Formats: sequence, C-alpha cells, structure tokens
Amino acid sequence: KYGEDPQEEMLKAGHVPVGEAWGQEKAEYHGLLHTEINQQVVRTTYPTLKGDYGDYYRNIYNSIRNGAPLKETAEDGYKVIKLIELAFESSRLRQQLAVNA
Repeated sequence: KYGEDPQEEMLKAGHVPVGEAWGQEKAEYHGLLHTEINQQVVRTTYPTLKGDYGDYYRNIYNSIRNGAPLKETAEDGYKVIKLIELAFESSRLRQQLAVNA
C-alpha cells in the first residue's frame, strides 16, 4: 500500500466530505497484493477501499443514542497499534516477526 488516506488532504484543500469521489484514492496509491493461491504466485494491484471518517463517528453516535453495536471496538484499535509497532520492530530488526492474534 502506498500513500496515506486521501481524506486528510481533501479536507485541507477545502473539500466537503460528500459525494462519490469522497475518500477515493488515485490508482497510483492502490495496494499491491503479493501472495500464493493454489501454488501460483499472485502479484497484482488491488484497489483501495473508499474511506469515510464520518462513518466512524456516525457509528459512535448511533451506539450512544440508539444502542447500535460498535463496528470498531477499543480492542480493534489496540490490535491495529500492536500491528503497527510490530511492523516497526520488524523493520528495525530486518526480519519477519510472527503476528500473534
């Protein structure tokens, strides 16, 4: 995956977070899928899913006001931070590290 979430730059540029183009990344920032499927190496560009920060806050609102379940929990946030820290450690040590769920 290349680049950062485009929403921040869009907001800084004065764009309003509405419409089909909101949160959509340009093709040059799409991810690279590199894996093996059925003993065949697959290496292809994979489009980035469209982002919308507002979904996160709408979900929190609906959880507080209407009792809706949270889509992203505090545990999810913890796991993301741990994965990022593991990536930094892997880079520092220049070796693969196991991800324990």
